[in-house]
Amino acid sequence: MERLREILRREKKDELGFLRELLETLISEEDVYSDELLFRDAVEEIYGTLKGLVFEEGRRDLISAYEDAVLLRSLVAGKVKEPRELMEDMIKKLGA
Repeated sequence: MERLREILRREKKDELGFLRELLETLISEEDVYSDELLFRDAVEEIYGTLKGLVFEEGRRDLISAYEDAVLLRSLVAGKVKEPRELMEDMIKKLGA
């Protein structure tokens, strides 16, 4: 867990290297899930970094990773729904 805190505080010089290290740490350290706030911060950092790379820097090669980050963020936030419910919400959001 301390390694995760250290990674999150560090300056992101190499964003892809940062993301790899962050994800590998989340996968390898079982106790990180015990600190829910820290885990959520890490997931938000992953999401935000990939969003910036895709939308601000035009890294189309990372769209799939960004989509995975969107799903991960939804899972962690407890917002995952059944496919039908999700599609019905999408219809509502598209407007009439």
